[in-house]
Amino acid sequence: ESTREQQEEALEKIARAIEDDTKEAELGKVAARFAKFQGDFPDSKYADEATFSAVLIYNQADELDHAIRMGEIMRAKYSKQAEEELVQRNHLLLAEFYERIADFETSADLYNEFFETYPKHEKASVALYNAAIYYQGLGQTDTAIAKFKTYYTAHAENAAEAAQVYWRTCGLYEFKEDWTE
Repeated sequence: ESTREQQEEALEKIARAIEDDTKEAELGKVAARFAKFQGDFPDSKYADEATFSAVLIYNQADELDHAIRMGEIMRAKYSKQAEEELVQRNHLLLAEFYERIADFETSADLYNEFFETYPKHEKASVALYNAAIYYQGLGQTDTAIAKFKTYYTAHAENAAEAAQVYWRTCGLYEFKEDWTE
């Protein structure tokens, strides 16, 4: 390639990056409007939807600090009155957000809480498994074992998966040098 073609290609990449940044900045402004609505009218019948919209849009704009803040507001203020699907989605998103910022203990606690609150939800077993994995990584071996046991006894969809999780649990007992189990 000639130097001119390389320069043109570089300029195109910069233009695309600026366009992407502009879209993200605009998304942040849209999310801020929803957040402002929630702040101005916290008791409105639309406040929960505005709050959750802010969570989603801040996430899309890659503004996790604001997404977490709004997700925590949603959880604290609107969990009892909002549509259950919004509450559940918010709960899982918060666990994911904390995971993304490497706050694994909060993420594990949220995943575990989701499982305990919505044990019949289609994503409950995945949430329990994620909680167990993070507890294991945090060195909370006994808690991880308890979560894995719950998973493989009641929430594995198939025998192969249950066996894999059971095997992981055996490894944790070995790690603890607990030969009784």
